Amino acid sequence: MMVVTALISCVTIFSACHTQEEYSLEFTMPGQVVAELGATVVIPFKAVNISSVSVTATPKGWTLKGVDIVNSTITVEAPKSFADEENDIEENGLLKLSGFTAAGTSTYVS
Repeated sequence: MMVVTALISCVTIFSACHTQEEYSLEFTMPGQVVAELGATVVIPFKAVNISSVSVTATPKGWTLKGVDIVNSTITVEAPKSFADEENDIEENGLLKLSGFTAAGTSTYVS
């Protein structure tokens, strides 16, 4: 079994001039995703006033299949084999996202 840890730790509020821009980006499921070798996993997230989301880091050997901002999901595929001398694979690791508001403010979650 493979594990990707998604720490839920990012809710940001930014204040500029006399208006307050409120936004957040967070994972909506508890801390870990466990997957069989080669399995495709859909990970939900919550984005409030975020206009774009990108994955900035995945565990080595995991494949990013896509980011769906409309449905607030990220699809990743687990490695097809365990780590060994020939396969430099991370069986455990962090998935990191960056999000941007329409005003260009950035926020991150991992």
